[in-house]
Amino acid sequence: MADGNRDEPAWQDGGEAAATRAPFTEQVTDPARILAIVDALARHNAQGRLDLGKAAQGEAAPPLEATLMGCDPALTWVPSAAEPGVTHAQPGTSINIELDALNTTFRFAAQVVQTTETAIVTAWPTEITRIRRRWHRRTSTSTPLQIHSSRAGVGTGRMRNISYNGVSFVLDETVTTPAAMADELVPGASIQIVPDGASGDSPTTVTIVARRRMSDGREVYSGEVTATEDDAWHRLVMQTLNPYTQQGRQWAAAQWALYERAGYFSLSNKQPEHFVELRGQFERVCDRLDDMPHLACSIVWPATGKSELIATATMFRVYAHTWMGFQLAKITGSFDGFSGREILRRTLLHCYEHMQRHDDGVRYVAMLVQAKRTWSAYFMYELPLRYVDDGYAAIVRFRALVVEVATPFDAAPSAHAAVGPASPEDAAALAEAIGALRPAMYCEAFDLTPARMGFGDIAAPWHAAGLARQRAVFVARADGELVCGAVLELAQDGVHLFGLLDVMRVYPVRPGGEAYVSALIAAAQAWFAAQGKARFVLMLEDDAWLGEAQRAACVDMGESDAVILSVDRLPEFLEHLYEITAPRTSGEGTFRG
Repeated sequence: MADGNRDEPAWQDGGEAAATRAPFTEQVTDPARILAIVDALARHNAQGRLDLGKAAQGEAAPPLEATLMGCDPALTWVPSAAEPGVTHAQPGTSINIELDALNTTFRFAAQVVQTTETAIVTAWPTEITRIRRRWHRRTSTSTPLQIHSSRAGVGTGRMRNISYNGVSFVLDETVTTPAAMADELVPGASIQIVPDGASGDSPTTVTIVARRRMSDGREVYSGEVTATEDDAWHRLVMQTLNPYTQQGRQWAAAQWALYERAGYFSLSNKQPEHFVELRGQFERVCDRLDDMPHLACSIVWPATGKSELIATATMFRVYAHTWMGFQLAKITGSFDGFSGREILRRTLLHCYEHMQRHDDGVRYVAMLVQAKRTWSAYFMYELPLRYVDDGYAAIVRFRALVVEVATPFDAAPSAHAAVGPASPEDAAALAEAIGALRPAMYCEAFDLTPARMGFGDIAAPWHAAGLARQRAVFVARADGELVCGAVLELAQDGVHLFGLLDVMRVYPVRPGGEAYVSALIAAAQAWFAAQGKARFVLMLEDDAWLGEAQRAACVDMGESDAVILSVDRLPEFLEHLYEITAPRTSGEGTFRG
């Protein structure tokens, strides 16, 4: 059966990146998961291919391209075009089906229940094979292009879909395309393409990897983008993938207004007046983002014909190998013909795909998710939870306590005397101790390893961009032994409006070490005050480490989870987003690209 995802290959040979981006296949047998997958795809009106076997004349027929139009009580498939012989699939026979989602092909067998001249009805599958070959999302396009072959000359064609590292196209059946061109477009052939509107001086080099025949008889050629002379290809792909979202410093004031209108400043027991002092800093940070795409992005969805925004989301590279998403806000409801779900999906896709484009050395995505049941928790928690046992995700619960630097924290004089700044050797020893207490992914993602406790790998590029990013480590010793440690971090005011990058993490690493937590908090207060900070967030990973009276002196923002996902599973994360933001009913706000 034809491979429905070969339109856009993604995997490059060799190197760490290739291993990270290897194709991924999994078997889905859980009835609840099958129900969720098929139901979401039906509501998306997903495109698929049905292998109906041999026609009445005994000849093998190409797969029938069809749309999944419904799934209650059975799966209803409507051919994409008028197809002779649709009815030759006999009720009671089992057929193989491929169904395309965001960046995945789902394969399964299903029994034919009924056929008509306009539709085929099949039973639900009992098992699904999920196949993901692509790293980057592709999207449909019909952009004309020129094809340059060193042997066949110049021809014309039309693209079917594109991504940052792949393209599929068909040739024009005109006299302008040499007859020999099709013979040259075989796997391994290298060509150059020039999309309509691009300069012929900066062609994109493509290596053909596959060709397949569609049911209408046309050949589709799939290629891997192997070289571009400038950023023209990336700009074309970005604009095609994200026609409704934007980014740029000009949106800073509108973003702030959106946070106010969406009620963002009332989350986590906060009040809007708490944020007034941050507005100027926020706008200054936004002014720098265009010049630091390797470190940050802020994506917005503008309302048509207005200066207002409907949605926004932000991501920063906050550790050496880790990006973190935050400040997601959206006005409730549908706008400009788009459902709220599609607006949310497209905004977040643009955000995470920006990170995919600027992924040099990136290994993890981190999210701080409130423990209570919210949509954000459904999005950011549920999918990573599936991969914890496989080692592709880690989740650590903590309580977020806002500590004012002016609030006194009582501790025994002996405890204060035992606390001080860590030497490089102390910091490395603390990292080793944390590594014995926490998942390896947690330590790697948050730069809590002996090699990266100094924080230079991430602080340096932030400083070069004009933004503060800093770390300090304090330790407590008892009888000469390290018993507790604290890692303090700060970021430029205005980056994270809830201050969740101005943080303290504390680690009792020996029995009795929790007795020094209050003294470490007092040391942290002095350090943050010296850096010009009025408050910070204590990420307390065990309530027992701090007494009730001391917790009462803080503003409790509630329990949250530090969720870390390997970028190996980022395409699955985005597929999960596609699934949970499916239209409420089939055909409502169908995903357009």
